[in-house]
Amino acid sequence: MPAVRRPDLHSAADALEAYGEMDLMVGTRMHTAIFALCRAAPILLIGYQPKGCNVMATVGLERYCQEIARLDPARLYDSAIELLDRRAEVQAAILQQQDGLRERAAGWTRYLA
Repeated sequence: MPAVRRPDLHSAADALEAYGEMDLMVGTRMHTAIFALCRAAPILLIGYQPKGCNVMATVGLERYCQEIARLDPARLYDSAIELLDRRAEVQAAILQQQDGLRERAAGWTRYLA
């Protein structure tokens, strides 16, 4: 499967839309994971800080996050193949989590006022 470069993405909304078109997202940033999860795109995250893997754990996908300090290329490859093979199942699991996450986020906004 070829990688695709998208120089036409000029805003967060453009990126969010593109994430929804992806078969698999491989990223290194927490916000990459958040955007992918918002669009139910399977994500394989290489976490450079614990917060990235914590986001993945929040939705039960911690097995698809590797800490960069302990990166195992063979495991990364195997995880990518697994995510592609289980894409529909993983998307369904993400979608099931989204309502609960929205409710939690709405509850957190009371601390912002």
